[in-house]
Amino acid sequence: MLLFVLIAASTLYVNAQKIDEGKVLYEISYPDADIPDEQMAMMPTEAKMFFKNLSSRMEMKMGMGMDNVMIFDNKNKVMTMLMDMMGNKMAVKFTEADIKEKRVKEGKQDYEVKITDETKEIAGFKCKKAILTGKDGTFDLYFTDQISFKNGDWASEYKGIDGFPLQYKISQGSLIMQMTAKSVTKEKVEDSMFVVPSDFKPMTTEELQKMYGGGK
Repeated sequence: MLLFVLIAASTLYVNAQKIDEGKVLYEISYPDADIPDEQMAMMPTEAKMFFKNLSSRMEMKMGMGMDNVMIFDNKNKVMTMLMDMMGNKMAVKFTEADIKEKRVKEGKQDYEVKITDETKEIAGFKCKKAILTGKDGTFDLYFTDQISFKNGDWASEYKGIDGFPLQYKISQGSLIMQMTAKSVTKEKVEDSMFVVPSDFKPMTTEELQKMYGGGK
């Protein structure tokens, strides 16, 4: 499940002046993916991100009737993952320390970031290109300074990006997911979007790992 944490965490940047509250719709693709069809059918093809003040929410629909939501409380540096598996609703909290520990166990490291002068337009926004280099290779990230959502990079591998990512890649082993913004909408976001619903059962990270056959 770390992969989906990284997807959401990659948007935890920003330092600009324009849109400070709203929604981003991302298209998810899997370039050169070599995984079984049944596994691919479980993967999300679209993600919605809502942001306001120091909070953000990423929603993804998985296969087999499973919904995955990640709520980031950037003031307290806590991420809560909400999972609804055919009516079985669970909420798992991850602290900054939890995420760092998981990344260390999986051999994850921060990327070396090189900002270039190259630009392109994504979802109507002028974006600057950054080249990211890590142990799993090199890839491009495009970010804009026209979205003023302010967060830290406490849960992200992409440090040193002074803007909001509108196109980026996430790698987990041999699987690479590319996130590309299709639209960005300035709109009012209700505070309730960042509150864990009362009908979600709290679950520890250890219980989640056992459910997915991981263990410690």
